Amino acid sequence: MTKKSIKGYTNPLNLFLSSDEDCASGLAFIARYFAQTFDLISFRTELIAKLKKHKYQPANRKGNEKTFHEILATVGVPDVLLKDNTLHELWQCTLLKTIVQRHRELNEECRAVDGQSLRDLRKQERQLFKDLRAIEVVAQRNDARGEAEKLYEKLERRYHRLMRLLLISTRYKGSRSELLSGEFQDKPGGGPKDEDVATKIAIYQTLEQRLQTKKAKNKGLFNILLCQLAEIIWASSDEINVSDGKNLYRAVRRSL
Repeated sequence: MTKKSIKGYTNPLNLFLSSDEDCASGLAFIARYFAQTFDLISFRTELIAKLKKHKYQPANRKGNEKTFHEILATVGVPDVLLKDNTLHELWQCTLLKTIVQRHRELNEECRAVDGQSLRDLRKQERQLFKDLRAIEVVAQRNDARGEAEKLYEKLERRYHRLMRLLLISTRYKGSRSELLSGEFQDKPGGGPKDEDVATKIAIYQTLEQRLQTKKAKNKGLFNILLCQLAEIIWASSDEINVSDGKNLYRAVRRSL
């Protein structure tokens, strides 16, 4: 199996956001919905607070550990990390877990990707189909094709939108593995299964691509530090428990 290069890494969400809207799946629909809600100021403010609060956990655990904010300043990369485009890409990574969770909730609740009840949508579909057939009959009997055609076209557009919504919510749901990996899967069931791990890997790969220059690495921006930083970005502010980053680093290497 050919190893993937982190150097050529692209955000996994791009595969779904760039797909043709007419061919989109249920997951793509949900992804596009959440991708419109980015609050740059809040995301930057929260991240800076995390960086100043939490300390890097070195392997030897000796001495006075520095906060992530102090270390990033030492290696000269905080400005790159806090750039608008970097923050936006990191935020998109965090959406992977949110999208999968929402997708799972909708499936369990028998709801369409827009939150409507599938049962109600199917009732609407049957009624619209009957209305369309009725219009055809009335138009033929009363020679009122002009008025009927306008009404028919209006209902037909609504019917097609509803049918598309039903199809992407039931038959063409999309692959969670493809969403989490950002790649088309050759075999059913392939790709990552755990959205938490996949999200952390995506964050790590974004950080490595954006921050880890040779100069920064020589100054102390090690892979294990990036793993810990990825976990901090992934976790909500009140749930952060900085680990040594080793489990995530092993998961990153397995994913290559």
